[in-house]
Amino acid sequence: EDGAEVDPTARIGPFCYVARGAAIGADTTLLSHCSVLPGAQLGREALLYPGVRIGPGVRIGDRVIIQSNATLGSDGFSFLPVDPGNAEAAKASGKVQPDPAADATLLKVQSLGGVVVGDDVEIGAQTAIDAGTLLPTRVGRGTKIDNLVQIGHNVQVGEDCMLCGKVGLAGSVTVGNRVVLAGGVGVADHVTIGDDVVVAGGSGVAANLRAGGFYSGYPALPHSETVRDFRNVKRLDRIVSRVLNRPEA
Repeated sequence: EDGAEVDPTARIGPFCYVARGAAIGADTTLLSHCSVLPGAQLGREALLYPGVRIGPGVRIGDRVIIQSNATLGSDGFSFLPVDPGNAEAAKASGKVQPDPAADATLLKVQSLGGVVVGDDVEIGAQTAIDAGTLLPTRVGRGTKIDNLVQIGHNVQVGEDCMLCGKVGLAGSVTVGNRVVLAGGVGVADHVTIGDDVVVAGGSGVAANLRAGGFYSGYPALPHSETVRDFRNVKRLDRIVSRVLNRPEA
């Protein structure tokens, strides 16, 4: 559109849309069917594969690679019920306490904070990074994100991290630097993961993880504890059999 700032050295493919107020840096390439909405900024030498969607106010650093059909800056999954509902009751008491008289209408919380992506980040196909509520969702320099990763609103991801396929970060998660989350790891909202943490595939992170640890399991525990617990569970049949077959005194 008129009013978009596109560097003369940038390459814009067919059927792309660059909105008024968006900026495309030098030597950046948009392949076909990409869209860049108002206020978004792309740095130098970025590469967007076909179908990438960049939302309003998203800021992307230099040499960033974004694979096909990734979406940055979509609305966060943030809703509040008019009256406290089943989810609030379960969280507070561990029980669901249905109240037919309660107003269960869900009110949308707007996502106004955008997304900030550092230099040298790579983002896989069909990954979604939601906009922050008031402050931006952030992905630090050098971080690599696989396909089909969900990064919720207000998440802060550090530098040089690896987020493998099907990782899901709920809203307001903080991930330190040099963290590796293997495939299928899920992280609950408001959890903090320290620097230099490795979490094994399929683990569920429900509480903060200290820096420098290797964690696994559901809920995620130090890997040595997960292995110990697994071995103990495997021994239960033998232990029960011994107890049941013990001669009477």
